[in-house]
Amino acid sequence: MLSFAVISQDTDIINYIQFYLESECANQMIPLYVFPNFYCFLTEANFRKINVLIIDTDLECWKENTVRIYKDFPYMNIIFVGSNLEVGYKVYDIRHFAFIYKKELIPYFPDALSRLRSELKIKDKNTIRISWKNVVYVLYEQDIIYFERDKRKTMVHMMD
Repeated sequence: MLSFAVISQDTDIINYIQFYLESECANQMIPLYVFPNFYCFLTEANFRKINVLIIDTDLECWKENTVRIYKDFPYMNIIFVGSNLEVGYKVYDIRHFAFIYKKELIPYFPDALSRLRSELKIKDKNTIRISWKNVVYVLYEQDIIYFERDKRKTMVHMMD
């Protein structure tokens, strides 16, 4: 299940995303957390399971804070939304899923979200989750060479 967070002070962005998630995904309960700035997100995000983060590039120090977020949350899927196309090229310095121009948010957000969902399904299908000592390890199928079983132990031989 996807859960969303928005870091923005623009009420138009927040209202549209909230409206879209409520209307298109009415049969599912999809959490949406709204943070007015990066400080609030970084102090509260550890307590929430967020896998899609929507960042307004009009906020101060958005690039530096996004790099910091990736250090703390490497699994995060980021969608940038910005009103300044001059900033648009800077998003490519950071791993992200999409950049959407604010004026084009309504037609492009649903498409970006459907592409993200399909990509996450593909990634999820090609993984194996192994839990051991209260830790869950995610192994990618293409890295596994073979499994070896010795009584009750299973050894996984993988590429480097």
